[in-house]
Amino acid sequence: MDPRVIRGLPREMSIDDVKEDLVSQGIADAEVQQMTSRTTKKPLPLFLVKTKMPEKLLEVQRLAMLTVSFERKKKSTEPS
Repeated sequence: MDPRVIRGLPREMSIDDVKEDLVSQGIADAEVQQMTSRTTKKPLPLFLVKTKMPEKLLEVQRLAMLTVSFERKKKSTEPS
């Protein structure tokens, strides 16, 4: 699975709402997680999506009536 990051959604949006919207657009196997800040541990307005059909995400332009963009997750440069 190729993880992608969704930008353009409010941080208050629930993971279930994001997943339901993706399912309604034909991406049924999506795993959704909200990303958090490393320092404050507070939720960020970024959602990580893992799916077996990442090319299908390119067709999605709107979620929850908001314009969104998808990008590849950047590799961490810090040691684990």
